[in-house]
Amino acid sequence: MESQLEIALRNWCKRKGYWCLKLVLSRQLGWPDRTILMPGGRVVFLELKQPGGKRRARQKYWIGRLREFGFTAEFVDDLEHAIALIEDA
Repeated sequence: MESQLEIALRNWCKRKGYWCLKLVLSRQLGWPDRTILMPGGRVVFLELKQPGGKRRARQKYWIGRLREFGFTAEFVDDLEHAIALIEDA
């Protein structure tokens, strides 16, 4: 389920001309699954979950820290929610 959301998000971003990056940071467990880069310097960090999926402590930590820096950073479990966050950023 989570992999289907990831594919749908990547495809949507590609159609919009956005970069939908999967960054793997050495020794930084819990970094959000996708970093969305958009024109105008807009950035959104998304942690993708299947519906009802567990939010791990390190994931919560990174989402919180990114928010503290003023970024849009959220847990999402459906494409419509992800799109709304990206379009509002």
